[in-house]
Amino acid sequence: MRPRLFRCPLLSLCRRGGERGALGLALTLLTAAATPADPFADAVVDFSPGVGAGFGQSHFPANVLGAPEGGPTDFLPQEQPQHLLSLGHGGQITVEFIETWIADGPGVDFLVFENPLINPVNGDPFIECATVEVSLDGVDWRQMPFDFIPPEPPEPPNPAVYLAENYLGFAGVTPVRSSSTNGVDPADPAVAGGDGFDLAAVGLTHARLVRITDGGLGSRTDGDGDVLADDGDFGAVNSGINRGFDLDAVVAVHEDAPSASAGWEVYR
Repeated sequence: MRPRLFRCPLLSLCRRGGERGALGLALTLLTAAATPADPFADAVVDFSPGVGAGFGQSHFPANVLGAPEGGPTDFLPQEQPQHLLSLGHGGQITVEFIETWIADGPGVDFLVFENPLINPVNGDPFIECATVEVSLDGVDWRQMPFDFIPPEPPEPPNPAVYLAENYLGFAGVTPVRSSSTNGVDPADPAVAGGDGFDLAAVGLTHARLVRITDGGLGSRTDGDGDVLADDGDFGAVNSGINRGFDLDAVVAVHEDAPSASAGWEVYR
């Protein structure tokens, strides 16, 4: 983990305070160095709920910040509103990493956690997908590549045949396997679950912002023109206040200190 970083608002006061100010600054720096930063998103920048959103809003934004909270098994995912936020069909949310930035490293650089479940009868997943974008400055947004492969038979689709291989580059496909009770490292892609993304795929070395957009209700297409669809577009889940992608957490796998050379103060 990287050390927790503070922009010291008392810096000018410390400079004016002579020895006492120097001591205060030294203690501040020692405290910063001794306090570890966590790999979780720190703030919500924007939330635009879509049709059918509402679940989890009484616990927002705490339920999308911090660590993921998976269910006991892949067959029993998390269902508590204090750990999930339904985006609604076409809903969008943007979270920010402040203490540390996501950094490009080998392989997966960050994970997005939803609450997919695996059907215990046939082993098929229940998927509510979302696309993911990243940015360092909030102006230049890079879309993570995604491809929806329509299942056979062609439209109208049968949600019973949707499988993980139909969703390339999406969030909301892989169950959450890390929780506060099982000791599984939420920043280890090999064991944590969730869906991984690599900054190298969009040519960024660092990202500060992650924007997640629900797949919509037949309103979005991929690069091939295929209409995005998922199991959440059908049946009982297409009613009430829990429609669309259910965000649990966003976690950095590779982290780096905010870089002055990249214009950190401009962004804050």
